[in-house]
Amino acid sequence: MKPRNAFTLIELLVVVAIIALLLSIVLPSLRLAKRKAQTMMCKSNLRQWHIVFKMYTQEFNERFNEGWAGQAQKSNWWMDAGRQYYGNVAEIRCCPTATLPVNDLQGNANKGPGAGKQPFAAWGYSPGFFKDREDYGSYGMNGWIEDKPDEWVSDVQQRKKYWRTIIVPNPAQIPLITDAQWIDGWPEPTDSPPPFVNTIWNESGTSHFWRFVQNRHNNQQNMAYFDGSVNTIGLKKLWTLKWHRQFNTGGPWTLAGGAASAKWPAWMKNLQEF
Repeated sequence: MKPRNAFTLIELLVVVAIIALLLSIVLPSLRLAKRKAQTMMCKSNLRQWHIVFKMYTQEFNERFNEGWAGQAQKSNWWMDAGRQYYGNVAEIRCCPTATLPVNDLQGNANKGPGAGKQPFAAWGYSPGFFKDREDYGSYGMNGWIEDKPDEWVSDVQQRKKYWRTIIVPNPAQIPLITDAQWIDGWPEPTDSPPPFVNTIWNESGTSHFWRFVQNRHNNQQNMAYFDGSVNTIGLKKLWTLKWHRQFNTGGPWTLAGGAASAKWPAWMKNLQEF
C-alpha cells in the first residue's frame, strides 16, 4: 500500500474549524486593542493642541485667536493661528477614528471619501475656504474661547460670554478642543442632542452640540481643557461643562436640571447621566 501523502476531507474540516475558533477568540481582543490605541493617540493629539495654544497665547498676551470673522478669507481659525507651532501636520488635526474628509479635493460638499460616515468622518477639503489651504480634521475648538473684536459680535450680551484669555478661574472645567464634526461651535445649555448616532451636522440647525457630540470612543469622546488635562468623558457630560462664562452647568439636559432619560434620543437614553 502506498503511504498517504494528503489530508482527508475530515482532517481539513477539523483544521478549518480550529482556525475559525481561534479567530473568533482573537479578533475581539484585536478590535479592543485597536480601539484603545486609537483613543490613546487621539488624547495625545489633543495634548499637543493644548501645547500649541499655550504657545500661541504666550506670544499674544495670553489671548486666544479671533476665530470666525463672518467670511472665510478674513477669519483666524485655530488651524491657521497655531500653524507655525504644529508645522501644518494634518494628522494631529484628526482623531484616528475619523480621518476621511467629507468634501473632495475640489471642495465639493459631501463628495469626499468620508461623506455619510459621521461620526467617523473629518470636515474639510475646501480649497479657497480656509485661506486657500486644503485643511481637514476631525477636532473642533470651543468657539467661546475666542478673542473676538467687539465689531465682530453685535450682541453686547454675547460678547460677555467669550473667555478670550487662557488665564481664567477653574480651567479644568472649560473645554478647549474635542472630537467634532466641524471646526468650532458655540453650544448653549438648552441645545438639544443629535437625534441619531450618525446625525450629520447641519449648518442651519440650532443646536451646536450636534457639532460636538461624536460617538467615536464607545459612547465617549476625548476632551482637552484649559488646564492641559485630557479626559475621555461620557457624551451626556458635555452639557455639564463650562463652555462660556455664563453657561449654566445645571441646565435642562443635566441631572441637576432634572433631565430624565425619556428626554434623550433613543441612542443616548441608556448612557450614563451627569
